[in-house]
Amino acid sequence: MYPLQFVSGSITLLLLLTKVSAFTLEGWLGQRCSGEEVFSRTLGLQDGCVTTGMGQAESVTIQTQDTDQPNDLVAFYRTDDCSVTELITTSSGGGCANIDDTGDLVYMSFRVVRA
Repeated sequence: MYPLQFVSGSITLLLLLTKVSAFTLEGWLGQRCSGEEVFSRTLGLQDGCVTTGMGQAESVTIQTQDTDQPNDLVAFYRTDDCSVTELITTSSGGGCANIDDTGDLVYMSFRVVRA
């Protein structure tokens, strides 16, 4: 954490800067990250719940962009508002995750969480 202090007249603003992990997710039409890419998104803790491309993609690749927060991970949910308990998570190691098995198991949203 790096504290910065700005003083303007009688108003003092304290700003704490912290580095956060970022992940790049790429959605694929096929299982095991095959087929056509349907979305690409860089995502951090501050981005909240995301649904972009989740109705199209069957799998996603996850790559870590910054590893200063090893407890950050990407969580996937069966609802479109990240409200149901996460069903799969992936750590900063990255890799490929199937998110739609064309049956009962379909993930509708994802976000970065701190474990």
